[in-house]
Amino acid sequence: SGRSKQASTLTDAHTLQQYYLEHKNNKNNSGLDAAVNYQRGFKANKEQALTFSYSYMSDHNSLDNDIVFYNEINYSNPDYRQYNATGIAEHAGQVDYVQPVNNLSVEGGAKSISRTNKSDFRYLNLNPATGEYETDHMRSNIFNNRQDIFSVYNSYAYRREGWQVKAGVRAEQTMIKGSYSQGATAIRHKYLNLLPAFVANRKLNDNSSVSFSYSKRIQRPSTEEMNPFADRSNPDFEWSGNPYLRPITSNVYQLSYLVSSRATLNISAGGMFFKNVFSAFSFYDPITNITRTRQENYGKGRVLK
Repeated sequence: SGRSKQASTLTDAHTLQQYYLEHKNNKNNSGLDAAVNYQRGFKANKEQALTFSYSYMSDHNSLDNDIVFYNEINYSNPDYRQYNATGIAEHAGQVDYVQPVNNLSVEGGAKSISRTNKSDFRYLNLNPATGEYETDHMRSNIFNNRQDIFSVYNSYAYRREGWQVKAGVRAEQTMIKGSYSQGATAIRHKYLNLLPAFVANRKLNDNSSVSFSYSKRIQRPSTEEMNPFADRSNPDFEWSGNPYLRPITSNVYQLSYLVSSRATLNISAGGMFFKNVFSAFSFYDPITNITRTRQENYGKGRVLK
């Protein structure tokens, strides 16, 4: 819980607008994480294994904002209260199998993730005539979001005469559904990603080796980054997530040389090339004098190292 005070003045040759406010807030959080794993080994080959995994995660948050204004000049925004209660739950199940065959190791598996998120947010204005707080239905809603991810993968690892090579691919199907209790249009996203990976290591002698790797990766937006709730704890600034965010995809390359004797020297060069980058963007509205910030996908990028 906390309490703060703020003074805001907009001036030209004279004071155009002024207000003072007192902000009282209260936040609560609770969470749970649990996981269980079972692995079956085989007597014929110790490297052969079958693994089952399950995990559960839940997180609940609540936010209460109470804003009171005084000493206003040309400012008519009434006192207001804002509430937001969020709940996240995630179930994940996975199965993996490793089968060695001479110098080759074959690995395969499947994974399923089911993630749900609910945000119940309300905005209430003080009615000076009655002294009661009344719900602003234009700024209040309930947002439900569900994300289901299904993936399968297969990889092969080979070792022989100083060479170590591993290659594989993972296919991920993502389905996202979002809906509001009133007003806004339902959200539907569905996309398939193929994510290959490759790494090769060559031992040059007892003290040195060279390696090359490539992988394609995906980074999905978090539930907080997709939550449309607008935090108005500061009346001049609003922050919200974006339920229409797309995931970031990237291609990563790296070439390395390692030599180790009495000292170790590691030289590497690589790069990451990505698109659909999401970040916070701010927009100023000259009519309302409010700066609004929300997450957006904005293009491509690269990092060389």
